[in-house]
Amino acid sequence: MTKDPFHKAQMDGVVITKLGKLPGNEEYTGKCSHCKTEVKFKREAAKYHDDQRDGDYLEVPCPLCDKPITTNVRGGRQP
Repeated sequence: MTKDPFHKAQMDGVVITKLGKLPGNEEYTGKCSHCKTEVKFKREAAKYHDDQRDGDYLEVPCPLCDKPITTNVRGGRQP
């Protein structure tokens, strides 16, 4: 059986008009403040930080210099 959501929906008699994204599958971007490397990463690759004052954020290590790259979490809640 196929995992293609469009094919599965057609088999079930449903038509998908716009395919969404599953929670936790969002992509984020960031830039290293030390070496200026730009990265794109998925939520599951990052460490989540709860910060009530400045807003929650995600952190990944820079692949070049290993310094932390951070980006704000949209919506202000843990995904």
